[in-house]
Amino acid sequence: MKKLTFILTFFVLIFVIMLTSCDGNKNPDESDALSSDLKNDALLEQTDKATEKETFGFHLHSYGEWKNVKEPTCTEAGSMERFCACGDKKIKTIEPLSHVMVTDPAVAATCTTHGKTEGVHCDVCKHIIVPQELVPAGHSFGDWIVETEPTCTTEGLQYKVCSECGEISEEVLPFSHNYVESVCACGAIKYAYDLEFAEVDDGYSVCGIGECKDYYIYIPEEYNGKPVTEIGASAFSGSGKIIEKMFVPASVKRIGNNAFLHNTSFGKMFFAENSQLESIGEGAFNASDIYSLKLPEGLKTIGDGAFVSCDNLTELHIPASLESIGNNAFRYFNENCKIYVKDIGSWCEIKFGNDYSNPMKRTGKLYDENGNELKDIEIPEGVTEISRLAFYGGKSLTSFTFPTTLKKIGSEAFYDCILISEVYIKDLTAWCNASFDTMIASRGATFYLNGEAITDLVIPQNVTSVGSFVFGGCSSLKSLTMHDGVTQLGTSAFMGCSNLENITLSKGLTKIANAAFQGNKALKSIQIPEGITTIGDGTFKNCTALTDISLPESLTTIEGNAFSGCTALAAITIPSAANYIGKYAFENCTALKNVYFDNASNWYWGSSYAPATSSSTSAEYLVEDAYREWTKK
Repeated sequence: MKKLTFILTFFVLIFVIMLTSCDGNKNPDESDALSSDLKNDALLEQTDKATEKETFGFHLHSYGEWKNVKEPTCTEAGSMERFCACGDKKIKTIEPLSHVMVTDPAVAATCTTHGKTEGVHCDVCKHIIVPQELVPAGHSFGDWIVETEPTCTTEGLQYKVCSECGEISEEVLPFSHNYVESVCACGAIKYAYDLEFAEVDDGYSVCGIGECKDYYIYIPEEYNGKPVTEIGASAFSGSGKIIEKMFVPASVKRIGNNAFLHNTSFGKMFFAENSQLESIGEGAFNASDIYSLKLPEGLKTIGDGAFVSCDNLTELHIPASLESIGNNAFRYFNENCKIYVKDIGSWCEIKFGNDYSNPMKRTGKLYDENGNELKDIEIPEGVTEISRLAFYGGKSLTSFTFPTTLKKIGSEAFYDCILISEVYIKDLTAWCNASFDTMIASRGATFYLNGEAITDLVIPQNVTSVGSFVFGGCSSLKSLTMHDGVTQLGTSAFMGCSNLENITLSKGLTKIANAAFQGNKALKSIQIPEGITTIGDGTFKNCTALTDISLPESLTTIEGNAFSGCTALAAITIPSAANYIGKYAFENCTALKNVYFDNASNWYWGSSYAPATSSSTSAEYLVEDAYREWTKK
């Protein structure tokens, strides 16, 4: 039994020894708990030595010295190993070392050499921890200083200086035009692009806005090597394109019909100084919103309706070259527009188509080129004719001074010039020899001869003909004396002379012209000299103070309206030679009670004998049935 117990004990011991013996498949790290603990190396060696002996035939390991296999670095771990005689190996890890930091100093850059920023590296492994960055070399230049300004044709120069080393850097300034509203100060022009053109006989016509995007449109002088001579009919009519300003070159000769009709986005137009423009067509600016226009010298004609309904036009400059303005050119025109006249003498010679051809019908005013309103007009020497309608509607005009060269004034030239109160003439002979178609001062004015008011007028001996209307409206005139050499007295020559009391007519006259003394309300009596055969139509009409008139035996004809409205005339004797009394000759002669005929029965009243049985009956019928003609058998 004891022997069995011993045997069992022996086998248990053998089993334990086997558990602690060599095991080639066992992980060395797991079998060696002290591999990472160097402090226990001595204890491990003692244990190993104690187990080196063979026990009951089993092998115990005996390891050699540790040897470095891989040295540790600043960033990586190292390792050690040792071996048993049986070939068993043990491995041990060595912890990484730490970096040894070293600062790399910054290096300042200079004008010509680069610099560096501060950096950091490891003194052991040389690893760069904070890299140094490049600081480029460079000058410390100040602001640019312009030495030479560039022009439109030459380059300029500017420079700057380094504050550190004094280095100078220069730069060329390129030449270029400085356009302001498409024009450079040197005169260079930036022409509009993408306008539409059409070829015409003498060059090209601008016929449309095309794709042009400019607000300031400069029309080129040439297109395809030929001159641009025309702004074509309806070219910019109602385009809707905003045109703040348009510049017309010298080459343009014509603005066509309706060129800017209903263009409500059109502002201002300018012409080249040497413009060749000659004509503006019909309706050219009709109902456009153009607000300023200075027409160039050389322009001759403005067509019918050219500025109709130009409500926004505030200033219009008329050149001295203008010859004619068509019908209704300024109808419905802005009544506040200022009309600037370069030369009043040239204005007098313009041919106006009708009353609405003259902008004064709407504005009532004229201005000179300096912007001064013209109220006292002096017509320059050399002017021989003032055209029809020339000052039509000039409500603000107050006086006129006429040249010695004047010979004719057209009809309605001073229509509605209600404020004219002074008329100045320089040569009485020249004035008497002129012939006008209208009265200058319809409401009366003082006439002056070389600064002296004309009150007692004696017709000069070298005058044989007194022209029509020449003293019409002369309110300062009180007496008139004609020498017998005067053989012609013009129509309305002294019409409206409201203060004319005494008249001595020439014995050389054969007719007192139509309306010659019409409206002379101060005239009380007059002696018609022998030799006069005709009293014209309306000659003494509305001479309301006339009570006494002596008709000569030579008189044969009293024309219509001759004494119409002579409300103070009570009696008149018809000479025996008289054979005709015209219609309305004594109309509205409300005081006329006696008309004496040498033989009333010889007179016809229309187609039958006149009912003139007495002077009072004759007066009655001449006044009340004034529309009938009286003729002598």
